[in-house]
Amino acid sequence: MHMDGGFRFYNSLQLLGSPKMARRKRRNKIQLDDLLRTLVIFGGPLLAIYALSKLTNALVEEFCVLTLFVGFLVILSRRAIKQRLAQKITCAVNKNIYALVRKQAQLLHRDDYGKLQPRHWHKEIGSFFSSQIIPELTKNELTLLRKHNWEWTALVDRLVCEAKGNNPAFDAFSPKMSPTEFEVFCADELQRVGWDARVTKASRDQGVDVVAQKKGIRLVVQCKLYNQPVGNKAVQEVVAARAHESAQFGAVVSNNRYTAQAQQLANTNQVALLHYSDLRNIDALVSQVLHPSAQSMLGYVEQGQR
Repeated sequence: MHMDGGFRFYNSLQLLGSPKMARRKRRNKIQLDDLLRTLVIFGGPLLAIYALSKLTNALVEEFCVLTLFVGFLVILSRRAIKQRLAQKITCAVNKNIYALVRKQAQLLHRDDYGKLQPRHWHKEIGSFFSSQIIPELTKNELTLLRKHNWEWTALVDRLVCEAKGNNPAFDAFSPKMSPTEFEVFCADELQRVGWDARVTKASRDQGVDVVAQKKGIRLVVQCKLYNQPVGNKAVQEVVAARAHESAQFGAVVSNNRYTAQAQQLANTNQVALLHYSDLRNIDALVSQVLHPSAQSMLGYVEQGQR
């Protein structure tokens, strides 16, 4: 008897938590909300008219002034909430602008008909909201964010596009480049920051497209101009080329993102997976991977060591 009662109780919990019951509760809630909204819309004015008919002219004037004042306060409150939310989003974007610019360049592409495909980029913005912004919001700010999601997504996109426009690497790059032109472009970017970089001959590259050197540090680069995520093979080629060229640092450079498998293999073998816009910051990236002595060799100093 006891077991049967426990079994019925367990089933009732399952029923309460079932999707069907959840939909039924949500539907009932929506119906109740509609009823309350209807009562407020139609009953509110009727009640106000009735109340006003019982008041003197002076009280009517006071009531109207009070109503306008309350409405003004509500508008000011909503505007203040919107301004605070915009400030929090802007601060979060500025704090992570380098990563966001890189992500946008990797995820925002045009299809074969020249139309932008923003789905992956907008999904990344959603992840950015979830991890960097939502934990810092008040209840009212969170409600406003969810209610006008596209407006705030557009704000992030605009801020990132402005920052991207200030990066010369994006002006020099063209998605219409050939793979060979992309290799030359990568070598040029390294030369701009003081590296002696050269494009290797295709027939003898041993899995490396660009070899560069600066103050005793040797760098090998595999350049991948892809319209899809870069996989394991590029990482394997860099590992082999690094040993062949006796280089201290190896990197894959692409216009696209990298697969999870490529990231795992790169972490194991200390290969950097870069976006082409990273090349002008290569000294800092090399210093993070190599022995700390490389910092003094390249003339790079961390902010905290200044």
